[in-house]
Amino acid sequence: MPHIVEPITRSIKQNHEIITRLITENLDQNQTDTQYNILNLSKKENVSTL
Repeated sequence: MPHIVEPITRSIKQNHEIITRLITENLDQNQTDTQYNILNLSKKENVSTL
């Protein structure tokens, strides 16, 4: 049985690492996008209020 469990355990750990990395990258990109959107919105607000 260990010969089956070890590869499965290794695969789960690898998948966990991949998912964690992808979520982190996605969160970072979302933060960047949000900052960009806020900046653009504030520029539009400034232009429209002039």
